[in-house]
Amino acid sequence: MLVAVPPIIDDRLLYLNLINAYHVNLWSPRQWSFVLNQFFEEVSPYLHGVERVGEDFQPEHIGAQGSLTEKDFVIERGTVEAMYDRFTLTAIFVARGPRPRSSVPSAVPLPEFVDGSFTREPGYIDPELRKRLRRYFEPSEAPQSVFARAANLLRSGGIGALGREIAAAFAKTRHDS
Repeated sequence: MLVAVPPIIDDRLLYLNLINAYHVNLWSPRQWSFVLNQFFEEVSPYLHGVERVGEDFQPEHIGAQGSLTEKDFVIERGTVEAMYDRFTLTAIFVARGPRPRSSVPSAVPLPEFVDGSFTREPGYIDPELRKRLRRYFEPSEAPQSVFARAANLLRSGGIGALGREIAAAFAKTRHDS
């Protein structure tokens, strides 16, 4: 079985998945590994990147052609812990060798959670979680000023300057989490 899921490893990624009403299992890579290992003899994690694994996606990766192709994506075998140390677009797990039915847990109740992972009703956002993630729900800059700043950067420095600014903002957000 192949499972490809968002790698929810920090508050920023939790927020980005939380605002998608259809993401009901907000699980970390550790949680996915824990649950899959209960049902399969072998679970192999893989890291997924653009051009290289371990580096944030950059606008420059799109290149002159203006789009990505399947050749731009890289997938390499790794570890669950590497998903926390190296940037990966997708947490991928390949599970082999189903365990005997008699040795797997029942589907009810919900699985044990090994960290801050959780399952929710579609679209529900816990008020306490919204409060904890307030800086993402209520950014300090008004949307117009963000777009105006992006337009100014694009005009003055081109796509490279805009890409560097976006990358720096993401790096700061990841560091602050």
